[in-house]
Amino acid sequence: MDTRRIIEVLAAVAIPLAFLAVLIRAYLQPEGIGVRTVQLTTIGMVVPLILILGMENILEAQSIGTLIGGLIGYALSGVSRRPKGETQP
Repeated sequence: MDTRRIIEVLAAVAIPLAFLAVLIRAYLQPEGIGVRTVQLTTIGMVVPLILILGMENILEAQSIGTLIGGLIGYALSGVSRRPKGETQP
């Protein structure tokens, strides 16, 4: 098995692991799943998918750059907003 296939298999395994991590967290902390958890799960599932599609030459370099840029914007959206009552560190 060459290195490319190993990376693709690891990325494919990471997708369900990201979802499983959220399920475990929801079970252990039943107060609910927050916005940040949903964002982290989305990124944990989409980044490996982009990696796999890029390595298989299904996505072009420009498309990969656009998707990664969009994911960074999605991940950082709302960082400056704080919940009410939260003080500055």
